[in-house]
Amino acid sequence: MFHRNRVVSSLLLSVLLLSAIPIHAEETATSTTASEPSATVATADSSSLASDVSSSSTDTSLTEPSSSSASQTDSSSASSTSEVVDSSATEPSSSSSSEATTTIDASTMEDRAAREASDDPTMIFGKDDRVAVKNVKASPYRQVVALFIVHKGQIRWNGSGVLIAPNKVLTAAHVIRNPETNETYEKVIAVPANSGTTAPYGRIQGSTYYFFTNYINDYSAGYNFNKMSEDMAVVTLDSSFKSVGQLSVTKSVTVGQPVDVVGYPWDKNKHMYISSGKVEKIASKLIRYRNDTLPGNSGGPVLDKQNRIVAINVAEPKIEEPYTDAYWQEYGNNTGRVIDQDAVNLVNSALQNKVIGTGIRKSIPTYRLYHAGLRYHLYTNDKNEMGTLSSHGWRYEGVAWRTDAQGKPVYRLYHQGIKKHVYTTDTNEKNVLSKSGWKYEGIAWYSSGSRNVYRLYHSGLKVHLYTTDANEKDTLSKSGWKYEGIAWNVE
Repeated sequence: MFHRNRVVSSLLLSVLLLSAIPIHAEETATSTTASEPSATVATADSSSLASDVSSSSTDTSLTEPSSSSASQTDSSSASSTSEVVDSSATEPSSSSSSEATTTIDASTMEDRAAREASDDPTMIFGKDDRVAVKNVKASPYRQVVALFIVHKGQIRWNGSGVLIAPNKVLTAAHVIRNPETNETYEKVIAVPANSGTTAPYGRIQGSTYYFFTNYINDYSAGYNFNKMSEDMAVVTLDSSFKSVGQLSVTKSVTVGQPVDVVGYPWDKNKHMYISSGKVEKIASKLIRYRNDTLPGNSGGPVLDKQNRIVAINVAEPKIEEPYTDAYWQEYGNNTGRVIDQDAVNLVNSALQNKVIGTGIRKSIPTYRLYHAGLRYHLYTNDKNEMGTLSSHGWRYEGVAWRTDAQGKPVYRLYHQGIKKHVYTTDTNEKNVLSKSGWKYEGIAWYSSGSRNVYRLYHSGLKVHLYTTDANEKDTLSKSGWKYEGIAWNVE
């Protein structure tokens, strides 16, 4: 008995993951012919700024970005449309890793899961006791969502989730952030009561996420015990589902308690299935059960008999030597990330649109747009601004990077004459520019994370370029661009 418990408690579990390709949204030098004032990261020379501005020609017919405050906005603000992806999204003319047009259509949601997960271990314990949910519109089933991720203009089914509010989805972190590459997917599409290609309540996208900080900060390649213990996230959707409802969470769970796992296993062609069992073990942040699950069930709710969420299904035992399938059949358990106080804080942070407690990270997308006439890029985390500009001559190029809701402020300034923005963390630079014809628009976002954003300037073109690509930075530095240093840090 001691040996069995010791071995089982130390097992590495494999994630119920349908692998997706990492997302990059870096800038390239091919579109950097805009006129923008020179300003180094450290200081700004007001005389050179005035010279740059006075010698710059402008075209008043070009639609310019709003000069309203660029302070942090939460993408949870429900929009009046339930459109899933911006119709203006097209392949950028100036990106080394382009974002192709994304169109939400059931026919594009091709099922790649079976092929990608075919080599994963099967955790069906004995006889397969999974049961198809016949009435997906009945509660609690209609609140269970199929989750698709958006990557490079393509849509891929990636797991399950559950509505905890009309515009909030609780799921596993690895469904929206690849544990192999440690990159967060640009967008997630939630489909309540999905049944094959049928979406009775429609589809809504979301791109603002809440994670446990320990999950985000673990940059080791692959899925490990730490990631499994922190494998929970909440997605904020762009608008709310009507007449679907939500399920509540509870910290009340005991060994021997009956539980159901609900979700979309990969072998059932995106149809909802339920598997019944009981809690076998509770170990810190994890619970173990022998409910039958397969890849695709990741992120689905583990429900008690009152249809409350007691955990989120995250992992299954990994079959590797010296352990055999027969051993796992006898001793193995599937795993859920339990609802504890940390999980309650995560849920409440998402519901209240602010971080509550410690150890929680709000992952906010920064959108990148490009104007061919002005020939420069604009960056914003204001989804409304992005939507407005993308319908007025600006090309939406995808998510450039992600930031937190706290950290060192990144200031945004705008010059009406040359129709350009400057972004800086330097308070002195901000103050100098504010006295030299630049309008301070507020805090654009916050610098946080471990990835550098590099800032370069071309004196001939009078344009700044911001990139997270070190190779691009090095190449441009040898091609007439002045490297001005690390501008800020991002996720």
